[in-house]
Amino acid sequence: GEDVEKNEKYKIKLLFLVPKKHINIFSEELVRSIDFISKYKEIELILLSYENHLPKLPTRIQKRENIRQYLISDKFSSSKLIDWADIVLHAGTGVIFESFMKEKITVLPRYLSCNTLISDKYNAGINLSNRDELRAFCNTAVNSFNNLKKNYREKCELTNKKFIDDFVYANTTSVPQNIIKSISGEK
Repeated sequence: GEDVEKNEKYKIKLLFLVPKKHINIFSEELVRSIDFISKYKEIELILLSYENHLPKLPTRIQKRENIRQYLISDKFSSSKLIDWADIVLHAGTGVIFESFMKEKITVLPRYLSCNTLISDKYNAGINLSNRDELRAFCNTAVNSFNNLKKNYREKCELTNKKFIDDFVYANTTSVPQNIIKSISGEK
C-alpha cells in the first residue's frame, strides 16, 4: 500500500483499529472514547474499520480536523497505517500481532469489550480499564511522548516479546495453530 501522509502539525499519531460490531463491543462507549481522544489537539487520530463496523459518529466529531476514517485495505493497507502510527489502539482485531511485532506502543482499552483477548494471558501492551485511565494515558502521551515510549519499553518489552514469540515465531505451522494450542491448553 501507499505510505500514509504525515502531518507535522500533530505531536502524536494514533491509529484506532475499530473492532467489529459482533465481538461484544460497547458501541456507545466506543463513540465516547473516540470523542474524548479527538478532543486532544496534539493527537491526529485515524479510525480504521471494516465496512459497516464503524459506529455512527455525531457530525461534531466527524468534522474535527484531527480525525480521519478509512476502511481496511481501501486507501491504505493496515500495515502502512501501523507504520504511520506512534500508538495503536485496539480492542480485539485480526491484526493484533502486527503492532506488537513493529514495536509500536499498543494500547488495549479493555473497557470497550466484555471479551478476553489472547494478549491478556501475557499482560501484553498497555491495558486500560476505564476512560479515566485513557485520559491519564493521553495526558502522558502529549506531555512527554519520549517518556511514554521509554516507560512502555521498560514495562512491556518482556511480556510483548513472550506474546509474539509464542504466537508468531513459535515452532508450529501457523499463527492459528498457536492460538488453538494456547486456548485448548495443549503443549
